[in-house]
Amino acid sequence: MSNADGKEYKNTMSATTLAIVDDHPLLAEGLAAVLNRHAELDVVAIRHKATDVIDIVEQYAPDIILLDLNLPGDAFAALEDVRALSVATKLIVFTASTSTDHAVSALKAGAAGFVLKGSQASELIDAIGCVLRGDIFITPSFAAKVIGALQAKEAVRRAADQAKLSVREEQIVRLLLSGKQNREIAASLKL
Repeated sequence: MSNADGKEYKNTMSATTLAIVDDHPLLAEGLAAVLNRHAELDVVAIRHKATDVIDIVEQYAPDIILLDLNLPGDAFAALEDVRALSVATKLIVFTASTSTDHAVSALKAGAAGFVLKGSQASELIDAIGCVLRGDIFITPSFAAKVIGALQAKEAVRRAADQAKLSVREEQIVRLLLSGKQNREIAASLKL
């Protein structure tokens, strides 16, 4: 089978089908080669822009799409678009971004996994298996930070719900929940 780049990929009917969306062609090709070494995995497409995700889903209906966050287009919107389609394709964010805000946003937008590019190939293979079973996967060395960020956001939400806040306090809480830093909040509210 060949994709839009003209590259040939193996096609095994029983294999888990994957697509890669990353704006670094050499990395994407190398990743495809690593994944295709596993008989149970079949990379069916490689693309380079977030706007290509829906086309991949419609054309190939892969089991999994590995999606970088830092590429042309809005990767978060692409995650939401696939979720809105209610298709079986699952998305794993495969990125160098170690921002907990990015991880939380990606998971909320519909990602089933978040794997850092510094991970071992075996960890990515584990993530694929985990997501196929219906579980959520986060790179273990990063998971505690993501869970901490989720807990902190939830604690702020609960506190805001329980307390009667002034208009200014509500503005500050809203900015905190959107991920703003103290300096950004102060500048935004002219404090």
